[in-house]
Amino acid sequence: MSNLKKVLLITGASSDIGCGIIEKVIEQYDIILAHYCHSNIKLKELQNKFGKEKIKLLYADFSDTFSIKEMLEIIDQEQ
Repeated sequence: MSNLKKVLLITGASSDIGCGIIEKVIEQYDIILAHYCHSNIKLKELQNKFGKEKIKLLYADFSDTFSIKEMLEIIDQEQ
């Protein structure tokens, strides 16, 4: 049996659609990596509801290469 966690990355997770997806699939994953750029208010509400270990927030500005690299390093650490 594998010890790998079932992880889902959602880009644009702070949008209404992203938050809706999180609520719909949360029970199917060990961890949801929720990307945001400008506002994480809705995502913090979901974290409060489901737990910080279940939903991890990822900041990245996709127009900034350094920001993307930082996000990828965090994602790599989740496996």
